[in-house]
Amino acid sequence: MFKASSKALLDLIATKWKVKGGYTSVLHTWGSALNVHPHVHMIVPAGGFSLQDNKWVGFRKQYIANKDALALRFRNVFMKGLKKMINAGTLKIPSCHSYLNSNQATLLDFFNKPHSKKWNVHIQKTFGGETQVIKYLGRYVHRTAISNSRILNISKGKVFFKFKNYKTGNLNDEMSLDLSVFLRR
Repeated sequence: MFKASSKALLDLIATKWKVKGGYTSVLHTWGSALNVHPHVHMIVPAGGFSLQDNKWVGFRKQYIANKDALALRFRNVFMKGLKKMINAGTLKIPSCHSYLNSNQATLLDFFNKPHSKKWNVHIQKTFGGETQVIKYLGRYVHRTAISNSRILNISKGKVFFKFKNYKTGNLNDEMSLDLSVFLRR
């Protein structure tokens, strides 16, 4: 995910702005409902060094890239890398999906489904300065997966907690997980 997201971003910046860009990225593996949801967060400077004369070129007032173009490029780079790993036999399949190890064609078929769907990229306006970026990173990167305030109850081998339900827009939906599942996540 790191390789694909950085390649997609830097290629798009180089194509659109004719600059060498940069980024800081963080991998998150779970969503707010503690479901498996691997995704990468990136913070990108509002400019880069010109490919021609190595001078700084800023793009502070504009978005660095079209989100649909970036999503498409990321999906294609990611899937190309994934297929390369499958063909080379270097992709490690977790034991819970061991049925995919039966043959290469099964594995390729499994990954063609997400490749055919539209992927999402969220691009946000700049923070307004390096101080705000550092504060954001500090809060965001050092957060725990779930804070104590979201845990409502623990009873009969289950943990009950609040989560943000992005599908319904409800910021305080409740759910429960078996204790062993909760701890694993």
